[in-house]
Amino acid sequence: MSSHRIVMAALGAALLAVPTVNAGSAAAGLVGGGGQPSPRVFVPSGLPFTFGAGDVCPFAATLSEVANHEFARTFPNGNTLVTGRLVVRVTNETTGASVVRDVSGPVLSSSGTSGETVVVLTGSSLSPVLAGHDATGAVGQGLFVFHGPTVFTDFQLTRVTGSFENLCTTLR
Repeated sequence: MSSHRIVMAALGAALLAVPTVNAGSAAAGLVGGGGQPSPRVFVPSGLPFTFGAGDVCPFAATLSEVANHEFARTFPNGNTLVTGRLVVRVTNETTGASVVRDVSGPVLSSSGTSGETVVVLTGSSLSPVLAGHDATGAVGQGLFVFHGPTVFTDFQLTRVTGSFENLCTTLR
């Protein structure tokens, strides 16, 4: 689970120190801001990581890396784009049930006009949504695989389009 894609979007570097996630067509015009991006840098996943019971799911949930080939590039305007392949296993620590998901994004992290942190997930991305952090009212608390454009602003879910899967429900 590339920290940037999974945890950074909802929890930030405090939970898992990771760059950020990638963006796609929704933010394509905002990615570079002109000039050459930095060289690609490998993004460690920061996994395994366990969310305690009640943090995102009613049970403790462990995320572990199956495959990680993610790289980040930072652009002159400060935006960070994460691309590459990330596959994770999510395990219900109570029952032992687990699923494997490809959450390769991409993800774009940027600063908004007022200095807020904006993370745009496109493709398939994994992110926790903590209690009180769903400003859309669409998903609530959980550990989600989002498919399609999804936006977090200052770690609040502010836009969901496309489909999503709550792994807390899947692994119950």
